[in-house]
Amino acid sequence: MALSDTAIKNAKPGTKPIKLADEKGLYLLISPAGGKWWVLGLSVINILDLSDIGIED
Repeated sequence: MALSDTAIKNAKPGTKPIKLADEKGLYLLISPAGGKWWVLGLSVINILDLSDIGIED
């Protein structure tokens, strides 16, 4: 299920990094300092590669 705009804006940092999953390998990573990054996990022949897409302000 897709993340809603409200869920993203209301997400609060914790003591450890938090992953909020969207769809098809896309997730929002929230750091303990409060930074938010969109990350896309790609798997090619069982090798996982994580690519940053952008920073959420």
